[in-house]
Amino acid sequence: MTGSLAGFENDQFVHLSQAQQVVLGERPTRDFVELGMPLTVGLSAAAQVLGGRTLLSELALTTGFLALCSVLLFGLAYALTRSYGCALIVALLQVAMTPRFYNYPKLLAYALALPAICYYVDAPGRRRAWLLGAVGAAAFLLRHDHGAYVALGALTAIVLVHRSEEGRGFDLRRIVQHVGAAALAALICCAPYFVLLQASGDVGTHFRDFATFASRVRVQTDLKWPQFTIDWTGGLYEFAPPAPRRPGIHIRWRADLPTASRESAERQFSLSGGEPLGEDVWSYSLLAWAPPDLETIVRSPLVLDTQGISRTRFVITDPDFLRQPPALDRARDLLARLHVLPGILRAGNAVPFLYYLFVGLPLCAAALGWGGFGPRQPLSRQGVKLAVLVVVACAMSAGILRGNLASRLADVSQVVGVLAAWTAATVLASTRGGWRVLARVGLVIVAVCAFLSIDAIEGVRRKIVETGVGEGLAGMRDRLRPVLDGATSVPPVDAWPADTDGIERLARYVNRCTEASDRLLAVSYTPELYFMSARGFAGGHVWLQPGYFTAEADQRLMLTRLRQHRVPIVITAPEPTYTTEYADSFPILTAAIAADYRNLGEVDLGRDRRLGVFVRRDLTPTGIYAPMALPCFASQE
Repeated sequence: MTGSLAGFENDQFVHLSQAQQVVLGERPTRDFVELGMPLTVGLSAAAQVLGGRTLLSELALTTGFLALCSVLLFGLAYALTRSYGCALIVALLQVAMTPRFYNYPKLLAYALALPAICYYVDAPGRRRAWLLGAVGAAAFLLRHDHGAYVALGALTAIVLVHRSEEGRGFDLRRIVQHVGAAALAALICCAPYFVLLQASGDVGTHFRDFATFASRVRVQTDLKWPQFTIDWTGGLYEFAPPAPRRPGIHIRWRADLPTASRESAERQFSLSGGEPLGEDVWSYSLLAWAPPDLETIVRSPLVLDTQGISRTRFVITDPDFLRQPPALDRARDLLARLHVLPGILRAGNAVPFLYYLFVGLPLCAAALGWGGFGPRQPLSRQGVKLAVLVVVACAMSAGILRGNLASRLADVSQVVGVLAAWTAATVLASTRGGWRVLARVGLVIVAVCAFLSIDAIEGVRRKIVETGVGEGLAGMRDRLRPVLDGATSVPPVDAWPADTDGIERLARYVNRCTEASDRLLAVSYTPELYFMSARGFAGGHVWLQPGYFTAEADQRLMLTRLRQHRVPIVITAPEPTYTTEYADSFPILTAAIAADYRNLGEVDLGRDRRLGVFVRRDLTPTGIYAPMALPCFASQE
């Protein structure tokens, strides 16, 4: 498995490590702080029970739900527009945005709620109002704030759909009945959760903690309005310099050549992209191929044989390099290097363009759908659906689109995608003749700019190449096999080679040097460490950050929970962060660590990552973990 955490970001492990805690037998609220997403944690826990405590279980769960959301986006967009083209484009753009795996609840809540709301609007009744309550409860359990957004959409639908056709205003009796039915259904669905909360601690405390946590996160991720950067001197177009064509060669190295010597020789010979082909043979691209450079390679005592170099004339013989590219390939290369309006269509404008497009779409859709809604004229069923989408999209844009916009834009794509499809279909349906042609051209330009912006942020074209889709099923299978093989590893850190640097190195030490029943305390933001090492977290918090849960009562509770398990190792943020930020925020906790644990200093994990290591003073090590020269506390077999 390659890449840091193999595509999972460390935020993924907040709920994933909490799910592992549930599988280990602990209960949210009673044993640890659960941050307002019980269903998300529960689904991951169920996946671990059914598929094992592996990355593959979470991968199957998250990708499955993301795929379902795209399918439901296509279905709802088509149902509202009757346009396969518009529905397909918005669904494909959502896929291209590659929503973060851990953010699937932000799509799933609305993928379920929006069809249910439209179903209610088509034939409003108490039974369908019950369905609104059920999907609202599901959204609330996925994460509490999603329940609020869905409730806002459901309330909007109920109120607007019962505007009296006789011109007497709203039918208050039916509104109250249906709102009550939806609220009762939501309460019934959430009742087991509330009972569990009360039995495990206190419902009020849980919601106060969640509200405090959410408000502090919002302050720390406050939106800074994205600005366009435009260079008016850029001209109408420009051609990027052609990418250099590099010859490829194969080298058979001396059989007893150490790895370090081979890597040193690769740098000396200006070789790049090395791939082992077996039997000491490696494939490379050459960065320098003048005859003296090639002669140095051929005559090196480290090299037994070469392919792609004339060993007498010291010139390149790679036929693919020497062959003149076909005219079609040259034309493609020329087109790929063409940049239209380079001063405007630049990567730095991708996030501002998408942000203002997403924020502006609800307003545009409202303007197109507005008409004839006065004191004596009710909205049509289609108009009610549009109003719901606009209200929910505006609320989500205000609540979700804030700091780190590049990774948050996909989170609102479920609602905005439906609005985009509706807007495009409405524009096409309301124009005739030459205006229709202009409308088509304008929509194509917007769609292309959206894709180019998404590609600039997410590297879509590069990712498509990496899938091996161009090589057919065999290519995709070859790319996918090592990922799936690694994702089944137990503990998960074993998916990476033993010499991998970074947090994987520390996770391997924790797994090898603690018992399965031990707990680990990390006074830093490293939620991935628990799941990767297959160890539960101590103290009741999957992550500790300055400014969060710092009250004396919170710290006392951390110590109580900490002492319920054997915790041989404590990992801390590096200095001076640990002293200046964590010690100030958690004085009681850090004092207890200083009293009960011995400071071994900081370890360099590689990849510019350092963390502190403390070990229990009253535990006698059973050995030394040689790769890191740190003490072990696991029984030696």
